[in-house]
Amino acid sequence: MRLRLPILRLPTPLFPREPLSFALAASRITSPPLTPRLAREALEVHGGRVAAIADGQKLGVVMQVLGAGNVGEDDLLHAIGLSERCVLTELGERSAAGWRMGDFQHVEDSPGSDTDRLASEVSRAYALLEEGEADGSLDLTPCTLDDELNLWPCNPSEHPFWREAAALPAEDDAAALSFYLAARLPLTTAVRRTNL
Repeated sequence: MRLRLPILRLPTPLFPREPLSFALAASRITSPPLTPRLAREALEVHGGRVAAIADGQKLGVVMQVLGAGNVGEDDLLHAIGLSERCVLTELGERSAAGWRMGDFQHVEDSPGSDTDRLASEVSRAYALLEEGEADGSLDLTPCTLDDELNLWPCNPSEHPFWREAAALPAEDDAAALSFYLAARLPLTTAVRRTNL
């Protein structure tokens, strides 16, 4: 299935279910620039759906921008990476507000040929995660990408999906577990790109 979405270039990849917040005030905008005009168009015209893609990459995540179309200059805007990965197939024209549009194709995760081994590894990973959380040896707080994005204009725990994003994915979803862990580890941008 083909998608036509606005492209939001980020300095580093955003993973599925990873929360992100933006300040729209001109004095607080850093990287990436998301102006009130772009935010309004994303919400009103595109249903809040934007393709979040790291600089120099074609593979990204469909991001859901939260809120209503009446975005003001001093607003915070929250977004979350959806469980939809996509690959850019063709660049399009600019929208009325200035978004670079693109055509995308969905990326499907395939379990590979050794599904029994994968299921065993996933079960063991869940057991280790639960054990580490129970004894306090693991802190699985989502990475806030401070160094890469210079964002988070608010306390990250104020994001409406912060708690939901912190929950472990379903145990039968190896791909979701992989992204869940990658979003919580202090990975460099180069390593994050290989994990998306």
